This record gives sequence, structure tokens and C-alpha cells, in this order.
Amino acid sequence: DARSGMVKLAPDLQAKLISGAPETFRPAAGAWGRSGSTLVLLASAKVSTLAPVLRQAWENARVPQLRKKKPLR
Repeated sequence: DARSGMVKLAPDLQAKLISGAPETFRPAAGAWGRSGSTLVLLASAKVSTLAPVLRQAWENARVPQLRKKKPLR
């Protein structure tokens, strides 16, 4: 919904964010949360905190895609 978003993070980064800003970050339910899916409560999110988190989530999603591509010859 419009109140929250989700980012996929490494579990260790997820734990760090949740302990540092529990009003903003929460693990998703069940196995999704244990594997790094993290809910972001937008009303309490600060741009300065969220921007690097979004960048890291993007990098995490992008790296596996780059590995699948065949090198150009």
C-alpha cells in the first residue's frame, strides 16, 4: 500500500537497519523476512537513510543479472 515499500537486502544489513531504526524498517513475514526482504515504513523514512538502502537493494538485484549475461566477443 502507499504506507510502505519493500527492499531485498542481505540479512546482516537488514538486521543492522532494523536495530538502528525499528520505526522505519521491519522484516517481512516468514521466510521472506529471514532471507532479507525488509519492509520500509515510508512515513518515518528519511531520504538520507533510505537512499543508500535503495542503492544497495538495486545493486543486489543487478549483480545476479550481470552474471547471467554472456560476455561480448
